[in-house]
Amino acid sequence: MGMIADELADELRLIAYSDMAKPVNRVSALASLARNGIDPKRVQSTLYSIATDISTPDSVKVRAIDLLDKYDFSAAPQELAPEEAAKLEQSLLEQYVGQT
Repeated sequence: MGMIADELADELRLIAYSDMAKPVNRVSALASLARNGIDPKRVQSTLYSIATDISTPDSVKVRAIDLLDKYDFSAAPQELAPEEAAKLEQSLLEQYVGQT
């Protein structure tokens, strides 16, 4: 998964979530957001609305549906605070390696 600068992510969001942008450009921007793990739920719902909009060209609908199929939006990465990560790591080590 790539890491995109915040300013560029904001530019992608402007395109992806704008009803004024062409659907093909919106889907391309949404693909970049999805690839970078940005706004997974919003990306999913926007892709779905584009895929089911009667005015969306068929080729764009197919691309949106393919993206919905490609990315698992139900399992967004979980952000952990460093302390939580350390506790989880220790717990897993104890569970699978045992006490040292």
